[in-house]
Amino acid sequence: MLPEHWGDVITAPTFIISMDRDRYDICARRARRAGFTNISMFHGIDREIQEELEENWALHPFPSHRKIFGQHPAAVMLAHLNLWKHMLDNQIPYCTIFEDDMLFHTYWESLAPRYYDYTPKTTDMIFMGHHCGNLYPSTHISQVPVYCLNAYVITLDGVRKIYEMITQYPHEENFGVIDMMIVHLQTDIIMTRQNPYQYEWYAWNSDVSRSRQ
Repeated sequence: MLPEHWGDVITAPTFIISMDRDRYDICARRARRAGFTNISMFHGIDREIQEELEENWALHPFPSHRKIFGQHPAAVMLAHLNLWKHMLDNQIPYCTIFEDDMLFHTYWESLAPRYYDYTPKTTDMIFMGHHCGNLYPSTHISQVPVYCLNAYVITLDGVRKIYEMITQYPHEENFGVIDMMIVHLQTDIIMTRQNPYQYEWYAWNSDVSRSRQ
């Protein structure tokens, strides 16, 4: 469950996934300017080190027939899975997660609290930066398939759901490319109207927010 007020989100743990201290420092400054106060670096996975990929792969309960799908997508997926596992192990009720290439909207300070007010607090994940683009020009807050993990808020209950959905991903197609895996899972929920995990997400449409300023 998300807190009622946006102020509780920006003072909760905020993790920036990065392997590079300079990139982390730049993004941490951006996050502080955006209002986040409890910021820390969460170390990513070095895609160039096969042993590191294999060691981190073994930390998660993938079915035995699954294989690493390329070094880069595997490193990205494992970084997010490691952070979700960190939330589970430490019982963190909710947090914000950024990749180290995030940028904030010009009017973020006024838009974020407004968008948060409109977002149901029962949601598991809020995708604050995504690739809906102009396909949904009239959308403000919506449950659309989202291809982007560069900026999201997630709850502990949401982590339990999405962690199992990813590690037990039912399709062969796109396995290992976590952004596409999430898109397919969300599309399946929308198209089949079957949601066995009761997974709930919302996306904030930045194109609409710009047009309203």
